[in-house]
Amino acid sequence: MSNLELWKRSMSPWAELDGLFDNFLKQEAPTTWSGNMKRAMAARVEVSETPQAFLVKFDIPGLKKEDIKIDLHDNRLTVSGERREEKREERDHKVHYSELSYGSFARAYTFPTAVDAEKVEAAYDGGVLSLHIPKLGNAKARQITIK
Repeated sequence: MSNLELWKRSMSPWAELDGLFDNFLKQEAPTTWSGNMKRAMAARVEVSETPQAFLVKFDIPGLKKEDIKIDLHDNRLTVSGERREEKREERDHKVHYSELSYGSFARAYTFPTAVDAEKVEAAYDGGVLSLHIPKLGNAKARQITIK
């Protein structure tokens, strides 16, 4: 956006409302209220495909692998987990601002083709959960000719 466009926008009576809407769309995760504003746990995901498999990555830093649950049933992958807030014992310790996220999350994805649940491989490193999910058998996409 050019400087002129920014200036024109700031002169608009709707500028503040536009800014609120823009900020809402840029939020990383929904917020919840519990005494102070906290960010809800969210897992960003990337799903890609090769001719042989689906590759799924979840960006979920701060979790232990024991806190992550992976289910695959009828070509539907569900990944869930929870990041618990640390309990602080010091009475004089007060957090003034935090962008850390806590709580539970669950993400689900249904694959468009059959997958081999017995050969799924999972790795969790550096806060990234990587799943290699092989496609089942020799099922390949093909074009169907109408007779």
